[in-house]
Amino acid sequence: MTEIDGQTEWVLTQLKAGRKITPQDAMNERGIMRLGARIWDLRQAGVDIKSRIKTVLNRFGKKCRVAEYYLEPPKSKVPPGFLFETRQLAQVH
Repeated sequence: MTEIDGQTEWVLTQLKAGRKITPQDAMNERGIMRLGARIWDLRQAGVDIKSRIKTVLNRFGKKCRVAEYYLEPPKSKVPPGFLFETRQLAQVH
């Protein structure tokens, strides 16, 4: 297990809050210059971080591709149709 430092903790907090983070976000908001390294630290610690390539405009207005990191939302543990069946039972009684 990797020890989590301040930058890595901030990244994890943002991801757990449902944010998608790019290197530009990390640089602008926290001065994190190597987001990929912080993501690697978290993955080494067992966090299942997903990524995708996103096209953005750079400061010169040119298209470029960057990584965007995120966590998958937790899967619902409620069986399909459960809420509907519960409502029907409540109306019967």
